[in-house]
Amino acid sequence: MRIRHIERFCERAILIFLACAILWKGGKTLESTWLLLGIGSLCAASVFLGRLVSKERQTRLSPLIAALLMLLVWTATSLLTSSTQNYGLDELLQMGGLIFVFLWIILREDSIQNAAARYRILRYRFEEQFFLLLTFIAVLSCGIGVLVYALQPVNRFVGTFFDPRFHTDYWPNAFAEFLLLAWPITLLVTGNALQRGTLPLLRYGLKIFLLRFMPIGLVVGCLLLSYSRGAIIAFLGQIALLTLLLLVRKAAGSTIVQPLRRIAAALIIGFVVFVGTNELRSFLYPVQPALEKALFQSAEGRSSVDERALFWKQAALLTIQKPIFGWGPYSFRFVQPRFQQHVLATSDHPHNVFLKYSSERGLPAAILLFSIFGVVLFAGYDLSRSGKRFPDSSDPVRLGYALITTSIAGVLMHNLIDYNLQFVGIAMPLWILMAFLIKQNPLEFLPDVRRYRLFAPKKIRSAILISAIILLFVSIREGWYLVTSSAGRHAEAANEPDAALNWYARSSGEWFTRDLELSRTHLLLNQGNIDEAKNSIESSLIRNAEDARAWALKAEIALLEDDFDSAVSWYEKAFILNGWNDMSISRGLLESLFAATYEQPTSDAAADSLRLIKRPEISMIAPGIEQRAREFVDAISRNVHFIALSPNPEETVKVLIMLSVMYPEKAEEFRILARSIDVKARDERAKTSARPPGLLW
Repeated sequence: MRIRHIERFCERAILIFLACAILWKGGKTLESTWLLLGIGSLCAASVFLGRLVSKERQTRLSPLIAALLMLLVWTATSLLTSSTQNYGLDELLQMGGLIFVFLWIILREDSIQNAAARYRILRYRFEEQFFLLLTFIAVLSCGIGVLVYALQPVNRFVGTFFDPRFHTDYWPNAFAEFLLLAWPITLLVTGNALQRGTLPLLRYGLKIFLLRFMPIGLVVGCLLLSYSRGAIIAFLGQIALLTLLLLVRKAAGSTIVQPLRRIAAALIIGFVVFVGTNELRSFLYPVQPALEKALFQSAEGRSSVDERALFWKQAALLTIQKPIFGWGPYSFRFVQPRFQQHVLATSDHPHNVFLKYSSERGLPAAILLFSIFGVVLFAGYDLSRSGKRFPDSSDPVRLGYALITTSIAGVLMHNLIDYNLQFVGIAMPLWILMAFLIKQNPLEFLPDVRRYRLFAPKKIRSAILISAIILLFVSIREGWYLVTSSAGRHAEAANEPDAALNWYARSSGEWFTRDLELSRTHLLLNQGNIDEAKNSIESSLIRNAEDARAWALKAEIALLEDDFDSAVSWYEKAFILNGWNDMSISRGLLESLFAATYEQPTSDAAADSLRLIKRPEISMIAPGIEQRAREFVDAISRNVHFIALSPNPEETVKVLIMLSVMYPEKAEEFRILARSIDVKARDERAKTSARPPGLLW
């Protein structure tokens, strides 16, 4: 009886948390990750205590379970050996939470799943509740997104995937990926509801075309409004895959007509939603032309495509350098700029899920993930081909497995060109759908491991529980520091440096520090406490020696102590790590070189200037500065990554002014570029300032 209560609590906790995660920033918050692990740990305890499945089933699933646990262990080992240990713990905790929920679903006993037959209070089984909730949340988030798109100055549809505190934190591609996951489930739920009469209004009005297909049409229309080329390509791939799954079924070929007719109707309504919502927006804000976006004539042109190709190549190079455990979870943003070829051509991830895993967690982790996805998709294909009906589904054409497989494949296809699984609101429903397929497929193609004691059911359950306990302990310990460090950041934002430093001191034992030491160093320097600032920045570099910002701060401290040669060395290190993304580093390097050269000037100014120019560090900046400056002019004119709103334009102008002094023969060219950058930045900032304010916030 107690196990059934734990089961019910797990079900409700998963459903409630999933709704909150999707509606609150798509689950892209540390709080969502911590809560996910808490729920996953409860699920792991339920698996261990309940002995929920037969030994035969556990043994059959043992290879898959072992692969999942090995992926978790490999991620943990990658974090322990990481080059950037102040980041990445959240990715480990998210992975643990997802795996534990996945295992809880596939190892639940059928008798407990069918408890609804014995308890009248339970009207629907968990799978059906999940489908209904996901459909409702998808429609609700689209409705909220219509208001945001029409009443806020954001030119792409973001649904609920945004942070209202920052004008740059809108994630249209991520929301488009969520809709790729949601539309097949919406199609399944609305079809079942019409057939079963769950929605009486629709049952008695089946001939009312608009009401019948409005939910799925709204979802498809919002997918179009995201203006995500990658999502549209994945959507077309989903339709092709669904058609294929229906063609290979053993049932009569006539069953293919009805689902494709539903999709056609959804596309028609989706187009109406697309046009109507854009027309509504046009009353307040300009609408981005869809044709320009499709033909790469919009502001970013082909840059996003070209950058992705470079990111994939760079991730492959990083994998070759550290093929076993990689550079560490969430390390790509720190180690990729060393291969950067253009200004601002950097990212938090390589825009490919398998390349992200191989470069950050090692090639074995990528192979494990690929194998897990492969097993799931094969199971979905096998179930779709068999013509079996998903449990409790009354769909006359038995679309359940085909649509679930299509949903999973769509997310995977999109993650081959744009990684968005850091959003719990995407990753969690994806892994739940994957578990549904594994739950119903016998997986007879997996190897027989009954003769290996390592795969004994009891040992597997113990491994799950031990993993959950370890991660839960880490999350509780770090959760406390997460609260104290967050309080420090709020105090710093409120311009209360003493309070902020006090909170940061309380967080000194934190493992998952992120930028805490950098913030602490800034505050200590502002107070003139150089000695403590030096200790703080050294602590940061011990955890993450790949962070250019830390090396730049160390150089700044050296400048304050008139140690110009050391400042040159530290700025040089920062420049190597971050290239041309932060022009304050280039400016600091030049200032340090000027100071070191003219610390003991001679009477011959020309000789001093020649001595400065001949310094080897100058060769890092001077040869490419003109080309880089022109790239900055172009980037600012398009406001790529909001560069015009950053300090980079002013820093670039300062660099050009210093170089015009060093190279008089090119002084006029540098001045022209400096004026262009200044004018372009002013124009872009004026456009932003003149933009009508949002009506919601």
